[in-house]
Amino acid sequence: MGYVSEATTAMNFSEMADGQRCGLVCMGKENRMLGVRCENGKRELYFSNDTVEQAIAALAEEIVYLRVSIDMNHKQFQYSYSVDNVEFIPCGEPFFIPFGYWKGARVGLYCYNTGKKAGAASFRWFTYHHDGPRSESVSGAGYQMRQIIDGIARTSFPERDIHVASPDHRGEWDQTARRLLQRAIDSCSLTGGGRVVVGKGTYRLPGNLVLKSNVNLHLEEGANLLFSGRADDFLPVVETSWEGTRLYGHSPMIYAYHATNIAITGKGTIDAQGGLEFAAWAGIEAKDRDRLRDLGEKLSPVYERVFGKGTTLRPSCIQFLGCSRILVEDVEIRNSPFWTIHPLYCDNVVVRGVTIDSHYPNNDGCDPESTTNVLIENCVFRTGDDAIAIKAGRDADGRSVGRPSGNIVIRNCLFYSECNGLCIGSELSGGVENVYMENIRIGTVKNAIYFKSNRDRGGYIRNVYVNHIEVERAKGAILRFETNYFGFRGGNYTTLYENFRISNVNAGVADNYAFFMDGYQEKPIKDIEISDFHIRQALHPYYLFCTDQIRILRSSINGNIISEKPEEHTERVSLEVY
Repeated sequence: MGYVSEATTAMNFSEMADGQRCGLVCMGKENRMLGVRCENGKRELYFSNDTVEQAIAALAEEIVYLRVSIDMNHKQFQYSYSVDNVEFIPCGEPFFIPFGYWKGARVGLYCYNTGKKAGAASFRWFTYHHDGPRSESVSGAGYQMRQIIDGIARTSFPERDIHVASPDHRGEWDQTARRLLQRAIDSCSLTGGGRVVVGKGTYRLPGNLVLKSNVNLHLEEGANLLFSGRADDFLPVVETSWEGTRLYGHSPMIYAYHATNIAITGKGTIDAQGGLEFAAWAGIEAKDRDRLRDLGEKLSPVYERVFGKGTTLRPSCIQFLGCSRILVEDVEIRNSPFWTIHPLYCDNVVVRGVTIDSHYPNNDGCDPESTTNVLIENCVFRTGDDAIAIKAGRDADGRSVGRPSGNIVIRNCLFYSECNGLCIGSELSGGVENVYMENIRIGTVKNAIYFKSNRDRGGYIRNVYVNHIEVERAKGAILRFETNYFGFRGGNYTTLYENFRISNVNAGVADNYAFFMDGYQEKPIKDIEISDFHIRQALHPYYLFCTDQIRILRSSINGNIISEKPEEHTERVSLEVY
């Protein structure tokens, strides 16, 4: 369809037999195949034309992702493959498929056997994106997701580079490198924008960097922004937010305030060194935390909520506040003191190809808060807390702002988080809607797909679409709707949970529940459709309390088919795995 297109399939080849071939094919006057073949019990990736097969790589995993990218403007087809659905490796040289006699050039799936023993291949899913015509009547999550992605305003910078080289200060923590980088950022912005290109080397930064409009902070491979990790270096205070409540607090390592058209890109690293002082604050923050939440609940003016020297509320590593047209791409971020990437009150955000390796308390990977039009893709999250948590303010303070998060797409990511995987909440008082999560692999977590709130929050979670998720293990639940999340302070603001579509989830082990839904009588969790949801092993298949319009289609737990309309439980239970 159209001139430029891309087809991808996920294929499980564990049941192949000797002589079998299966995979992705492009057909026309000539044919080209990329697939898996099995000979003498050995499974390997191969490429084939009509006459010759060429081995590419041995395969250890049971699932492989095959892709063909087509550019008819340049008469070019390109195969690639992946073992993790994030990094795709090109296979062979580009080729061209001449049109057939009456059907044009076609893309398809194939499975056949040259031997006598029967075997099987499972094509778990197939996606096809193209620039061809679409009917105005077309609907569905895939089309809506594409509309969101296409509608995100992107960054664009003048072709102007300011190069910064690492000063040789032999490990000293003076202000040289910080002044050098900040002056380059300021000059670049004042002269109309461009790239600040940070060369190879270590830049010791005893304090924050403030990103300005129309600047792309580009870290070349080998460049390392090494922040001091000393709390007093991140004063004076800046306007920020802590767990959904506004305040003036310690500055994030990289901070942007009401900037437009900004980026952090490149193959370099950002090391916050959050473990030197900040991480220990998690054990002593209760007094300041409770004071801030009381101020937020009373709606005290934000200028009165000053938490500077001597207080213990940790800052995020990277925070954009009130910004638009943001790109964070390819960088590696380590050792955050708190949430790692935190767009707050922002619009038009792209986070792509980022690796986060951070294992201190509350080290969420990326937390869009009261932020709209967001794309997070091709990222790896190795985090001490949730991989991604979508938020929208906390309790009375969040309801008074009333700014929702929405139009968010999360796709093609790996989650190796120590807490939870895909999350919405619990700070969601402004509401969260129109969220699309697709093609995510999750390791061992507490809860894999998690929607969390309590009676203090209010707000809503609605119009959520989750598709093609693979989970290794969940200690709590694979899929969880939680309305009694801890931190409850006695309010009467229940959250609305409405219109969720969960499909194509495959998981290994759930220590407790395959899916868990705990609603309220006055606001039941409603209009939930779960399809093709398969859990190999779970202690409890499911728990439903105060739900409405729950439909389960083509799903199994512990090898047993689940009823389309499972029965409600009559007594409330709690799941103490948060």
